[in-house]
Amino acid sequence: MTDSNVHRIRLAGPWEFSGVFEPVFPLHICEEWRRIKLPATWQECSKGESGCVFFRRSFNKPTNLTNETIRLVIPATGCTGEVRLNDEVLGDVTGEAPQQFEIAELQPRNLLTILLYGRMEDQPAGLSTPVVLELVDHG
Repeated sequence: MTDSNVHRIRLAGPWEFSGVFEPVFPLHICEEWRRIKLPATWQECSKGESGCVFFRRSFNKPTNLTNETIRLVIPATGCTGEVRLNDEVLGDVTGEAPQQFEIAELQPRNLLTILLYGRMEDQPAGLSTPVVLELVDHG
């Protein structure tokens, strides 16, 4: 597979985030969602506290998909977490390196949610580079 067989769609924005921080973590999920411009560090999202941050972004299914493999590429986050697409868990984020998740099928409208658990000593942490949707053409 060459790089010319891969079409990359950067999920640059708009993103929203919500956080639950000490001392309330993990009692409930914060209902307040705020817009954020990525890249975003743990410091920007948490105001210096440990806890968890939810990032979410909606996107439409790319048009004219035929037999492409669909992958979601999450950048190295510097902390652990979980990736969900349309409320289904795709997998865990380890934070050490970029991670890829193969997607069986996209809906016409999709909701990507990335949950990151962080501590101030995890710096630098967060979504420091764009999340990317890769369409790999096998034709």
